[in-house]
Amino acid sequence: MGIMISMIGVAPVGGDVRFNLGLASFQGGVELISVLIGFFCLPEVLKMALAPDASYTEVTPDGNGRSAISIAMRNVFGHMGNTIRSSVIGAIVGILPGAGGNIANLIAYNETKRVAKDPDSFGKGNAQGIVATEASNNAVVEGAMVPLLALGIPGSPPAAIIYGALLLQGMTPGPDLFSTGAHITYAFMLSFFVSNILMVLTGLLAGKAIYKTVLKIPTRVLAPGILLLTIVGSYSIRGNVMDITVMLVSGVAGFVLRELDFNPAPIVLGLILGPIAEKGLVQGLLMGRMVSTTAPWIIFFTRPICIALIILSLVSALWPLFRERFEKRISVNQEVSS
Repeated sequence: MGIMISMIGVAPVGGDVRFNLGLASFQGGVELISVLIGFFCLPEVLKMALAPDASYTEVTPDGNGRSAISIAMRNVFGHMGNTIRSSVIGAIVGILPGAGGNIANLIAYNETKRVAKDPDSFGKGNAQGIVATEASNNAVVEGAMVPLLALGIPGSPPAAIIYGALLLQGMTPGPDLFSTGAHITYAFMLSFFVSNILMVLTGLLAGKAIYKTVLKIPTRVLAPGILLLTIVGSYSIRGNVMDITVMLVSGVAGFVLRELDFNPAPIVLGLILGPIAEKGLVQGLLMGRMVSTTAPWIIFFTRPICIALIILSLVSALWPLFRERFEKRISVNQEVSS
């Protein structure tokens, strides 16, 4: 579904316009942020609207006398495997131009859920899902600096802004940046350490006060307020009214899919990766005509790295089936032994 939605608009190779329903608004494709807001934000708003008298409770110290901050610290530093793995995923995805935090968050969350002993608890209060997404999201920013500073390729919107700021200062990102402007470049890189420390201090000092304020707002007021912000945010990206419609339709679809126990994250991942996959596929087939005019797809099996990636993809796709069968076999053996 995500890949099909990503095909709306102008083709990345060839320039053909397809699936736009005859609307000029869809020639530029579907705005990713509108779909993200629709699938992940609006379903929660609808749940709040279905229970307008419901209220949220503040996290209090547990029976062991630990505060909310100590619980959060334990969730982050008590599961260093999850934190380090998600950070590495975020850094690697950030290095890839055009990927961004959306892909890193989904991949990190999926990997954390896949290796967890209780994957069914994710989405129902398991804090490790939040740790995975936030760790990967923070690592993406530093990872995106690698292609920007080394090759002059901005891989994300924030990196593009930094790219423009460097040009305004008379500095051209690329290999020569580390020799001609080394003193500014390394100071710029070290500033990330300072920014991370400031983020922690801001979260500890202001985060608690902000969420306490939000908890005091009644649900019947909070839900319309969030809905208003989603509409304004969707419209402000491109100034296109159709983006609001896409956001609302995506929200209703996301709510229905969640009620049917479908996860909207793969749809969004397909929407993000669809143009990249399509462009690579078409380029590969065009080059494959030099290998074989009747079967250009054979080019994908002529390189060891291609075969290795295909095998890894098949293993990743079939792994849930193997794991489910393995768990069933273990449960049957336990029942027999008992």
